[in-house]
Amino acid sequence: MQEIDILDYHLHSFFSIPSSRFMDIPHMVEYAKVKGVTILGTGDIFLPKWKEQISKNLSFENGFYYFGDFPFILTGEVNLTFERDRKKSFHVVLAFPTIKDVEEFEKAFKKFSNFEIIARPNIKVTPKEFVRILKNINPSVPIILAHIFTPHYGALGSSNNFESLKEIFETDFIDNLFIETGLSADPKMVYSVSELRMYPILSSSDSHSPTHIGREATATKKASGFYELFENLKDVSNNFTIENFPQLGKYYLDGHRKCKYKTNDFSVSICPVCGKYLTKGVLHRVEELGKTPQNNVSTLKYFYFIPLEEILNRTYKKSEQGKIYLTLISEFGNELNVVLFSDLNDVALFVNDKTLRYLEHIRNGLLNFEYGYDGVYGDWEVKVA
Repeated sequence: MQEIDILDYHLHSFFSIPSSRFMDIPHMVEYAKVKGVTILGTGDIFLPKWKEQISKNLSFENGFYYFGDFPFILTGEVNLTFERDRKKSFHVVLAFPTIKDVEEFEKAFKKFSNFEIIARPNIKVTPKEFVRILKNINPSVPIILAHIFTPHYGALGSSNNFESLKEIFETDFIDNLFIETGLSADPKMVYSVSELRMYPILSSSDSHSPTHIGREATATKKASGFYELFENLKDVSNNFTIENFPQLGKYYLDGHRKCKYKTNDFSVSICPVCGKYLTKGVLHRVEELGKTPQNNVSTLKYFYFIPLEEILNRTYKKSEQGKIYLTLISEFGNELNVVLFSDLNDVALFVNDKTLRYLEHIRNGLLNFEYGYDGVYGDWEVKVA
């Protein structure tokens, strides 16, 4: 069987608001191993204080940065902000082969940003100019459009109201560009938009705490270093992603959080409670751009995932959960194996009937959802037989 890597590249350090104080290198690695992630992004690579932590804790060898035997790639998120009729902005995750490439990036964009202040720096430049400058630094630096459909900071989110990437970047194709699904979308939704089928899809946790590492991730052929990793990630036919059920994402449906109102009726744009505009959710946005998302099939394989602790919270008494969790990790290696990949006949030897039924329902997508909307995460329960 071919060896694979499970990559979670989009994360935030404990310096980033509102991250957990445990988002340091040792805790990130500890939780990644338990979750089943084999390569992490550092996140926040532009923040000087975090960069110091990375320099102290990680050593470069054979194309990756290592903490002990665990590999990292250097990643950071930026917010492109620019005028196009009005102010618009969206988030981009960047990955760098070396610290030197990071320094060259900061030098080139210094006049457009301040890299000393926040973990996700604002870069005031047009998307077209951003790509031009970046390619002059190192054309191998991948551009990852973060959570592409989310309303406020997704490149194709409702706040920007762009119709296409061509409109955004003023070109037909961008080399080394990747699309990130985000927690409120999955590959089928992404590839329902015909233009996006030109680009490889990635998924990542956007985690601000160790417990959320791996809630979304990307699996690909095992790589010996940075460049091989991203070449492998372009080969969609050999990859798969780990996906949050998009219905649970906090921007899935249209709605208004303050009034606790949500709807899947796309003809409703005004909150009936207060009269203000609803926040247009990802499902609505995908329908606008892709027209018929339900009729499209992704060329990328993917698996929906619910964290193991979340399952055990519903199937065991609180006093029993910790022991069962540790037993399962000891027997099957990590959470991804327990929830998705191990034979359920083997898992059944260690869990009660209710847990086994929950795992079966999750693997088969047989869940009922309380949909997420306007910054509110959704909830789930197994369907009653």
